[in-house]
Amino acid sequence: MSNRGRARAAREAPLGRPALRAIRLVCAAAVAFVSAGHSAIPEWPEPEGGERPLLSPDRIKAETVVVLAHPDDEGVVAPLVARYARGEGQRVVHLYLTSGELGTNRVGMVRGPALGHLRLTELHWTLDRLGVAMFHTLGREDTGGTNNPAAVLDGWGREGTVGELTRHLRLLRPDRVLAWFPGPASSHAAHAASGAAALQACRAAANPASFPEQIATEGLRPHEVPEVWLFAQPEKVAYEPYPSAIGITEEARSHLLEARLDLRDGLSGLLYTDIAREAMREQRTVEATTFTSRLGPFEEPLILMRAWGGSAGEPLSLDAIPVFPVQIGFEESVAQEFLEALAGELDAPRLTGFFLPEAAAGPDGRMALNVKLTNTGKASLRGKASLELPAGWAAGRLEQELDLAPQETRILTWEPLTAPSPRPLRVPVGVRFHVGRRGGAEIRSSFVVMLPPDR
Repeated sequence: MSNRGRARAAREAPLGRPALRAIRLVCAAAVAFVSAGHSAIPEWPEPEGGERPLLSPDRIKAETVVVLAHPDDEGVVAPLVARYARGEGQRVVHLYLTSGELGTNRVGMVRGPALGHLRLTELHWTLDRLGVAMFHTLGREDTGGTNNPAAVLDGWGREGTVGELTRHLRLLRPDRVLAWFPGPASSHAAHAASGAAALQACRAAANPASFPEQIATEGLRPHEVPEVWLFAQPEKVAYEPYPSAIGITEEARSHLLEARLDLRDGLSGLLYTDIAREAMREQRTVEATTFTSRLGPFEEPLILMRAWGGSAGEPLSLDAIPVFPVQIGFEESVAQEFLEALAGELDAPRLTGFFLPEAAAGPDGRMALNVKLTNTGKASLRGKASLELPAGWAAGRLEQELDLAPQETRILTWEPLTAPSPRPLRVPVGVRFHVGRRGGAEIRSSFVVMLPPDR
């Protein structure tokens, strides 16, 4: 038999006992090696209740989750994200409601859904520079042409959107969530809508009765986010400070956090603001660096607002809720109405104490102010409503007599308003409603009047 034939016969011959014994010894050694704790995939810790978790905690858990409406929204918090991800080694995950397909392309001709794909590609480059571990988009339709956050949220499908965000939070189990403030200070209706959806999802994620199918059929577990922080759009604000010292409740003030951004990354030695500035430069189609100029608001400490709870889990103080049965509101402020309704739905009255409501001074340059007062009690109220203006401002009259029947609403108009020149675009104003003689009941409300520009 030739050498080739002998080799083929050896390959085709059955294994003898010595060979089988050697294989068994190798397998036994491998099993012993794995049993000794040298497996590439560690054994699960045995949880309480005897149930095994869906995924390894160190594999999917995120320390910080950021919920945003569009690509480039992260610019407001980009230095803080770089500090968390690069400086502190946190796993940061971003969730985007839309791909921003309605944005303006400033460098090319791509539009519509294709622009959304392009913006997500540029976003990937930005987040990679910031150190963000991953991002997901919920694929909701980008919206425009409305200043009503409720309409945006309804267009996205409120129940489905909150449910999907809840699923992400239960899966990622973050220690912290950052989201847009769901009110006028966030500038865009979609920003406020995404913040509202994030807050609703944070509440739902901790409640076993919310979206129970995720627990029953998907193996997820309820998760209570320990810290929920909100941010607004500081570069859009024309007066200082914001949140304003006028009108903000003391309870809300105690839950503001200034996050320093003028720190240096330990590895690169660069300021986190500079890292963020270069990262945002990747989003060229929408010129995402237009608001990141040096020594502007981008360099200032970022003001974060705690949505509810506290560092020690202290109960929420209700001292800021007026018991006097008069509500002071403003005409045509749908974003403020949305915020107030959301605060009631979430049982989070602190939300309405962070920022002053905004009211327009009148169309076509007409210097007038309309304020809505509602008697929510069961008895008639008779008293005076007074306008409180900053120094240098004046009105035709500051006080108006008012007689409100139960459940009645009146619109009070103050005109003309006169302002010093040059006139700012926004100014803090107060309204006081007083009933009875000296020492009688009183309620005050502060807000911001948005004024037409000087001609």
